[in-house]
Amino acid sequence: MPYKKSILLHRLGQFFGVRRGAQVAVADLGACSPLIPFDERVVQIRKRVDARHVEIFDGVMKRVDRAELERLQRAYRDEFDAAKPLQNEGSGAKYLDIPYWTADKLQRDYGRDLLHGPPLRILDIGCGGGHFGALCEELGHEYVGIDLAYDVADKVSAMLGLDRRIYRLEPQQTLPESIGRFDLVSALAIKFHHIDTSPGGEQILWTDEDWDFFLRDVTGNRMFYPGTLHLQVNQRKLPSGKKAPLGDVLDRFEAIGARVSWPRSEIWLDVDGKTGLK
Repeated sequence: MPYKKSILLHRLGQFFGVRRGAQVAVADLGACSPLIPFDERVVQIRKRVDARHVEIFDGVMKRVDRAELERLQRAYRDEFDAAKPLQNEGSGAKYLDIPYWTADKLQRDYGRDLLHGPPLRILDIGCGGGHFGALCEELGHEYVGIDLAYDVADKVSAMLGLDRRIYRLEPQQTLPESIGRFDLVSALAIKFHHIDTSPGGEQILWTDEDWDFFLRDVTGNRMFYPGTLHLQVNQRKLPSGKKAPLGDVLDRFEAIGARVSWPRSEIWLDVDGKTGLK
């Protein structure tokens, strides 16, 4: 997208009063349905996209190779049971619903906030199928995504023309120097802090020391200043099956000045230099 268009979107963001961390109404997109023909699915979802953002949504849809998407839908049909949506959370086929996930990313705060300024260099940790990345690029930003190798996610990202790199983030391990530095480091609905599950069903998660190492590495080695770190952490799954916020992690980030949304387990941290939790 040309720089002038990015500036126009910046002004739109200012006009409509969208601000980082603001609570905004989220339209009901219904259930993820990756097996519906692409053109039909675009019509369904487009009706639910905010009128101010339809042009952006349409721009991402133009990236999709319909023939390749139809081939992938046929290949992964058996992975997704349209009659049992709650059983499909772990299915890679979900990434094929490009209209749905694009609209989901676009309407949430972390999508709208990208309207606020000039082009950024963005790192997306745990990028999945790259729907957020396609939105970033449509808004004029430079994007790099990193995640585990996963066949359908790799193919969707490639179809969207994204820079998706294979990397497994381990506790107290630095991010690769080759990716460079970024204005915004984003990690949404992340699971990399989940190490294992005990025989009793208790999740084994990163320690305070692991989070401190991660934060010091990212802010010290992978960011431009001033920059922003944006995390949205999956909640802890209890042995009972219920979920609970990672209160200790949110507390630690709040203590160093981060803005925290407890209901969404979301963290915004302004970065002016190397920062730790200790």
